[in-house]
Order: sequence, then structure tokens, then C-alpha cells
Amino acid sequence: MAALVAERTVVTPPGATPFEVGRCHGAALRAEATRLARRQSEEFLGAGGEAAAALFVVPFEAAMREHTPWLLEEARGISEGAGLSYASALCLQLLDELWEEKQRGGGGLGCTVLSLTAASGARATGQTMDLEGWRDGSQAVLAIAGSDPRPPVLVATSAGCVGLCGANSAGVACCVNNLWQLPSQSAGLPVAAVVRGILACCSFADAAAFVRAVPHASGQAYAISGSGGEQAVFETCAAAVVQVPGGPRVNGLELAVHANHVEQCAERGDIALALSAEALARRERNSRSRRERCAQLLRGHAEAAAEGAAGADLLAIATDALSDEAAEDPICRRVVGDAPATFLSLVVVSGDGAESAVPRVHVAFVAGGAFAECAFAAE
Repeated sequence: MAALVAERTVVTPPGATPFEVGRCHGAALRAEATRLARRQSEEFLGAGGEAAAALFVVPFEAAMREHTPWLLEEARGISEGAGLSYASALCLQLLDELWEEKQRGGGGLGCTVLSLTAASGARATGQTMDLEGWRDGSQAVLAIAGSDPRPPVLVATSAGCVGLCGANSAGVACCVNNLWQLPSQSAGLPVAAVVRGILACCSFADAAAFVRAVPHASGQAYAISGSGGEQAVFETCAAAVVQVPGGPRVNGLELAVHANHVEQCAERGDIALALSAEALARRERNSRSRRERCAQLLRGHAEAAAEGAAGADLLAIATDALSDEAAEDPICRRVVGDAPATFLSLVVVSGDGAESAVPRVHVAFVAGGAFAECAFAAE
């Protein structure tokens, strides 16, 4: 697993411009980015092809230009490096937004997010990222050098996308899961840009302020942690941003789990209204089942820690929970054809007594596989 993650890690050189970062990314992952762009166009844009893509990206491009302009330059670089049109490269940043357009609401995908925080400030934030099975094989890690004022980042992603989840060297980490029930808007900032915007911040306070300030294109739950032991989950959508209360503390560990059902936000969108009662119940049941199973696993580990929080191996607890396949609605789902499955998993650990304050980022590309530690790009 470590060799596979290393093979698919794109490291950008110090001093690279956003365009050069994107070009490096696009060139290194050209074959998979091209495959994804073609399949994504077939799935979501149909016969419209390039013309439909060019039209679809317009409002999202405008939001990115206002709030994360450097990411448009990365997309242009991806376009050149991968040999894609600019519109196709930009569409690779719009996974959730394309689901919303087709009213698929994530297509029943099942991301599960967790967070563990000890009284000492040590913490682990992690998730499974579930996507369509046809995206399997395009997993990658981007190790992007810092560019003042943005710190170095490590993001787990799919080929051609600027990021799905990750952390920066300043200690800010971000995980995310889709809340298809909440209202969306084409004038909002797409999820990939929100994630990278969060990771461009050097503190938890700045990251939280960013999430509260930007317009959101779709319903999401962003789990953010900071270098001082801070952690919060924000449910966001076109109509609101709501912070979710913290989880319970067990044997000195604060535990938080979020899945694909809404905990706090009262808003509802078109997809929730369009689905049948049976479909709504099935999705709700799946999400709540995963959340409860994950919380059960975390509680069991916390209660078993012989020395309380001081003796808890946060990385082992988090990776064990995210690798669980035992339940009827598993947290980690193996790829079977094109059905939704666990695309990758990520755990970020920091404040645990390591010599460096820089967080340790661990990624697994194979459902149920071992996690490999990734290194930040050199400054």
C-alpha cells in the first residue's frame, strides 16, 4: 500500500505558481484525468459534450474567481498538463455539483467522518471518501509546496481534481461529506474549492471564518481541526451555515462522527423533496447505521484505553473504525463494478507528542487496505 500511495503522489517544486502546480499534476496523472473527464462527460453531460461543459462551469468559475482565484490557475495548469479543454478540467472540480445538477444527491454515496480529541489537545480527524466505482484507479495525493500566504498542503484526491480532503503544515485539517438533503445553488463555491480554501488558512479560526463567509454550492458537512486542538463540524448549504455541537467525551476522549444525514440544519432542498418516501428512508437508514457503527467502534476503543486519553493510539483507533466492513451498511465498502464504494480513506493526526508540530497525514487507496504516511513537500 505504501508503494502504491508513493507512486501516485504528485510533489510540486518549491516556488511553483498555481498554474505550474496544476500543470505538474495534470501531466503526472494525464491518463487517469483524461479517462475521468471522458466518463464524467458521458455520465452527466451526455450529447452536449464540450459545449455543455463550457456552459455548466460558468457560475462556479465566477465564485472561484471571487473566493479562490488561484485554483482557477491550477485548473488551467491541469488542462494544459493533461491535454484537456479548460472546461473539462474545471468540470473535474465539480463532482458534487454535477450530482446536484442531475438530482442524484451523491447517488447514495456514503462518506463517514470522525474526529477524536484528547484533553491534551492530541487529535485525529479522518474519513472514508466514497465515490462511484468507475473512478477507482484514479486515486492520488498532491503534496503542494507553500506559496505565501498559503502553507504547504497534502490533499487526497482523484486525478485532475484540486482536492477532496487533507491537511496543511500549519495544522489545519479538513474532511467532508455530502448532505444531499440541503439546498444547492449554481452561484456557490464548489466543494473542492471550499476544501482547498480551508487548507489555505493558517489557523482554525481563519478556516472557520472562511467556511462561514463563502457562498456554498451544495449541502456538505465540513469537519475542521486546528493546531491548538480545536475541532468543529459545519453543516453548509446555499441557505445556511450551522455548527454541529461537539460529541461525547469517553475516558478522556471527545468523540465526533458525521455521516450523510443532517444533524442540525433545518433547510431542505429539491432532491430531498423529489425522492420517494422509500428512497428517503433507505438513505437515512444507511447513513444513521454507519454513524452509529462508527461511534460504537470509537466508544469501544476509548473505553478499552488502559491509561485513558494518555494511552490511546488515536491513529490506530481512527484507521480501525474507517476500515470496518462488518455491518450491513459498512463504513468501508469494496469496489464492485460501478456501484458507490470507498474510493480512499484519510486520517490526520497531530498534537500527539511527535517532535514536529506538523500533522501526520495517512492515506489508504484500497478499501480495507493499510494506511501509508505521506510527507509534505519541501519548502
